[in-house]
Amino acid sequence: MNLRTSFNKHIAFGKETFISTPNISLAPDATWNHSENSGRLARYDYGSATHPKPSKILSSEWNLCSISHPKTVINGDGYNNGPRWLALPEGALMGWHSWRKPGVLPFKNAGSSNVWIANFRSGKANENICMPLKSIKNTSYPAFARSGAGPLWMCFTGRDGLSLGIAKSTEENKWKVQAKNIFDFPVECADICMNTSGDLLLACAGKKDGKWHVFISESNNGRDWSGPKSIFTSDVKVARPRISRDSKGVVWVVWHSDFWDPCEAEVVCEIKNGRFEETIKTNRTSGNHCWVWNGVVVESLNDPKNRFVFDFRRNADPRAGKYLKGCYRRLLQSDCLYSREKGFGFNKTVEAMCRIKGDGINKEMFYSHEDRKFTCNLPNGKYRVKNYLSSWISSVKDCELNIPSIKKKIKVAQMNKNREQVFISCTNRDGRWSAAIPVPYSGIESNRPSKVIELSENKYRLFFTGVNKNGINITARDFMLKDRNE
Repeated sequence: MNLRTSFNKHIAFGKETFISTPNISLAPDATWNHSENSGRLARYDYGSATHPKPSKILSSEWNLCSISHPKTVINGDGYNNGPRWLALPEGALMGWHSWRKPGVLPFKNAGSSNVWIANFRSGKANENICMPLKSIKNTSYPAFARSGAGPLWMCFTGRDGLSLGIAKSTEENKWKVQAKNIFDFPVECADICMNTSGDLLLACAGKKDGKWHVFISESNNGRDWSGPKSIFTSDVKVARPRISRDSKGVVWVVWHSDFWDPCEAEVVCEIKNGRFEETIKTNRTSGNHCWVWNGVVVESLNDPKNRFVFDFRRNADPRAGKYLKGCYRRLLQSDCLYSREKGFGFNKTVEAMCRIKGDGINKEMFYSHEDRKFTCNLPNGKYRVKNYLSSWISSVKDCELNIPSIKKKIKVAQMNKNREQVFISCTNRDGRWSAAIPVPYSGIESNRPSKVIELSENKYRLFFTGVNKNGINITARDFMLKDRNE
C-alpha cells in the first residue's frame, strides 16, 4: 500500500505483524542495533486480559523474525506506565512513570505520579533503579535523547502547573532540571531527539487557539526553546507524539488521534417508586472490557423553577438541588454503596481512578468489569436523565444502560463511531514536513505508537497498540521511504 507525502518521497507500507500477548499490553517502545540485527522492545502489561490490575513494565529481545519471552523490569502495586528506551553504547536506559494503585474506594485523589529510570547492562536491568526528579511532584511520561558521548537529556510532563520540563545528566542517575513550563499553554506526553547538528528537537501535543496541534521546538542548550511550530492541526484531539531521526537526517514524528471524551446518553423517564435506578453493563468489547462512568444528571420536567434535581458529576452545575453539593466527592471519599439514608450509591463496590491525562468531567471516573446498579432517591415525577460514559483503554465506548423505568436498554456504542488512528509525518532534507498520513491497520483502532525504528537504509518499523476483535495486541508495521518515481 502506497501513501504519498506532499514532497518528493512516498511511504510504501509493508506487512503488518501481530505480537500475541496473553494480557492487555500497551504503549510499546523499541531500540535497534544495526550491527547485531536485533533490538529491545518494552511495553506495560496489566496482568489480565479483561480488566485492570497493577501493571508492570516488560522487556523483550526482538529481531526481524522473532521476539523473546518478556522479562519483568518492574512490578509493583501501582500503575507502571509509558516505558521509553534510549540505546547507549554500553547498554540501554529505560524510563517510565508510576502512579496510584487501582482505586477500590475510598478514593481521595491523593495519588502522585513519578518518573523512574533503570540502566541496562548485558540485557538486564541493574539494581540501581532510581527516581531522578524527587523534588518535583507528579512527573510523568519521560523521554530521552543523547548525541554521541554527550550528556543525557530527558523531557517530562506533569501536573500542578508544570506542563513540560527538561532535565540533563552528565553522571549516571544524577539529573538537573534545565527548564520548566517551556510553553505558555498546556502540553502532554512530549518526546525528544537530537538533530544532525546536535541540537535538541522536541515534539508535543497541545491545544492552542481552539485547535489541537502537534508541535515541534528546537534548542541548543536545553534551556531556551524556539517558539513551537505546528506541523499538524486538527479539530480532533491528538496525543502521544514520538519523534526520531534516521541516519540520513530525516526526522520522523508519529502520533494518534484521541477520542476519550465522554459521550452523553439521554432518556426521559417517569419515577413512580421514589427512586431512579439504572444498571451499567459492559459488552466485553476488545479494549473496553470495563464500563467507565463519569456521572449522571437528572433534570425535573415537572418543576421548571427547580429543574436541576441531581447533578452527579465532577464539575456539577451549582443550580442543582440538595443531592448535588459535594455528593460526587462524598461518594469518591467514602462508602460507595447505596443506602436509604444517604440517598444514592452503587449496589456493589466499584473502582475509581483519577486520570493524569484527563480533564473536565472525564478526569475522574468509576469503573468495573462487572455489572453494577446505581440508585438515587427522587420524588415521583417525570425526568430527563443524562449519563456520561467514557473510555477505559480503547476509545470504543461499548456498554449498555438498563433503566427499568423506561423498559429500555441503551446501546452506548451506537452513539460513538469515532476510532483512534496512528498518523505519521517526516521531513525532507530542506526541513519541509510531509502531509500527515494514517498508518494502515486491519483492526478496530490503533494508538500509543513507538518511535520510528530504522532497520536499514530506507527500511523502517513502527510498533503501536492495536485493538481488534480478538483483544489488544502490540502490532508492528514495516514501511519504506521511496523516491516518487519508484
